[in-house]
Amino acid sequence: MSRVSRKRKGDCVGTVIATPEPGFLELLEQIGARPAGLRRRDCPDCGGKRTVAVDEERALFYCHHAGCNFHGGVGALRKRLGLRREWLPRSEYLRQQRERERTHEAARRLEGAVRSRRRKLLDSLRELDELATLAPDAAPTEVVWARLSSTYRQRSTVLAELAILENWSARDMVSFLLGTQQGRKEAIDDVLSAGGLYGSDGRFVEVPV
Repeated sequence: MSRVSRKRKGDCVGTVIATPEPGFLELLEQIGARPAGLRRRDCPDCGGKRTVAVDEERALFYCHHAGCNFHGGVGALRKRLGLRREWLPRSEYLRQQRERERTHEAARRLEGAVRSRRRKLLDSLRELDELATLAPDAAPTEVVWARLSSTYRQRSTVLAELAILENWSARDMVSFLLGTQQGRKEAIDDVLSAGGLYGSDGRFVEVPV
């Protein structure tokens, strides 16, 4: 492992592991906490039978199973893995700190965009469900059947997009949200054609068509 050259203590900051520095999720992976769903990981202390709540933005994790002590932050993971702390030059420490702040700000913006879009999709889903509920009481005309068919198609589209927002990785969601309307439509059509999608944890999530 490459190491940082020693300097006078006043020129360095000693709160960062020398390069290469594993990230929070990488540390969880090394300790055996594998992905188990959205913001969840298998608990290594519970033998994979329980899951751990993970807050990636704040780099915190917690197993809520009674009697399990698997919880904490990056420091707890480093200590458990036996990683040493070393001094970094102050300029490098500040650079990494700015990079973390930019990453956290991007994550907050992404979370806000996903939350806003998800709210709109859920509102649309409720409206479509209301239309589908009212349709059987209407006269069985060609217009009513056409409208009911359109309602179910729209409902499948909304469910597919919700599945994308809830299961794709952050990088894929950024590409999806910032892409063109045609690109988003093609992604949704792919999900509908496959009957579902693979989430960031590698598991297949079915989407009702």
